[in-house]
Amino acid sequence: MENYPDYPVRKVLNLLALLQTSVELYGTQAAFCRTQERITYHQFERAVLCVAGSLIHDQGRFILIHAEDPFLFAAAYFATVITGNIAVLIDMEHCPSGAVLPPIEYTLTDTDILKHLDIPPISYNSVPPQNSETVCTIIYSSGTTSASKGIMLSQKNLCCNVMSGLEKYRFSCEDRLLQLIPYYHAFGLVCDLLAPLLSGSAICIPDSKAQALSQMASFRPTMMNVPPAVAEAFLTLARRTKNLDIFTGGQLRKLLCGGAGLRAETTKALLQWNIKALGCYGVSECSPCISVNRDNYYKAGSAGIPLNCNKVRIAEDGEIIIRGDNVMLGYYGDPELTAQVIVDGEYHTGDLGYWDEDGFLYVSGRKNNIIVFEDGTKCLPEKLEEVILKHPGVQEVIVFARKTSSGLRLCSLVYVPEIARQEEIKKYILSIPTYQPFFSIEFTQKPLPKTNTGKVKRNVWN
Repeated sequence: MENYPDYPVRKVLNLLALLQTSVELYGTQAAFCRTQERITYHQFERAVLCVAGSLIHDQGRFILIHAEDPFLFAAAYFATVITGNIAVLIDMEHCPSGAVLPPIEYTLTDTDILKHLDIPPISYNSVPPQNSETVCTIIYSSGTTSASKGIMLSQKNLCCNVMSGLEKYRFSCEDRLLQLIPYYHAFGLVCDLLAPLLSGSAICIPDSKAQALSQMASFRPTMMNVPPAVAEAFLTLARRTKNLDIFTGGQLRKLLCGGAGLRAETTKALLQWNIKALGCYGVSECSPCISVNRDNYYKAGSAGIPLNCNKVRIAEDGEIIIRGDNVMLGYYGDPELTAQVIVDGEYHTGDLGYWDEDGFLYVSGRKNNIIVFEDGTKCLPEKLEEVILKHPGVQEVIVFARKTSSGLRLCSLVYVPEIARQEEIKKYILSIPTYQPFFSIEFTQKPLPKTNTGKVKRNVWN
């Protein structure tokens, strides 16, 4: 398998240009599809300009977008940014702990946005000049390993990331994307909204997340962006039914998996059903994509190759460090933390990784997850989790340290739906070579708590 030239991508400097370009190229095509409705790029443009009419009079306001409907969210988001206001994106239903919000001056709900769609759209002549360098979006991290932070992104951050991603990973005007990732997450905003819009893809919106699987066959999506857990679910379904097409509509060909690591075994197994499950790597602070496996140049288990918008290096201690136009402006209200993670223009991710001989990036864990025992030995829990997950009976696992009267001790919590397999799995875990034996191996028949992007909430145990 050899690398090949980048895909051609139309250059856009800001979200206004992205909107205008998509309408120019794909105006009468479907931008969004529901089970009973087709919304063209022209209609989406009109919706954006209708909502913009209510926001045009003031600039620089913090506007919270609190809409459940993805189409209405998208219209409100574009309207907020192109009118010179700042979109605040956060999961208000599960507001992350420790989140420091800016002074919200206006909130756009589904009801508010629908009302704005009834007023005449403004013209592009009324839209203020775009500043691609200043903050346009504050998006909140999921709080997987620490308190949630408000990440300030510019239009330049977002647009360069979209374009660089499309140069490596193909979206096309013939694709239908089943939308699952919420737009208040950076992965969803860029990969489930901005990238398909710039490419002319149709964004398919299920009536609800709970109905996504039952409605897939009617949408017949060609691609999806999902947490690895969804790829694992597809694999389980395929093995159980021997026929995925009756659920997917028969056109699904690729899954881009972000938010957590994708197991190499999952990628290899899904190829039997003609589905490429490809891993990528990113952090919200980098708008968010850093590297991606290409459609026809990939390695199972890797995070792919770097995007053109950033330079990636591995520090002496193994930390992944990023320099590029996709690196955030900073954390809202926390210049001290910003200065700790952005040093001399480089963003220190806190993730550990390494390169292989072909330039593919592998992410091995988090620096602050390393367990240091009293005798100085170290354990990277993600590595142990990777081995434990090789057992077919294990669905999910987290390895952590528990403080006891005898010092730190290695523990694990394992999601195993079948009680009958727990003893067998316990013996398997105890057979794994570790720095010290497991002090505790606990089992649960319920999935582990996760963020909306599919990451296990590690700070619940740490």
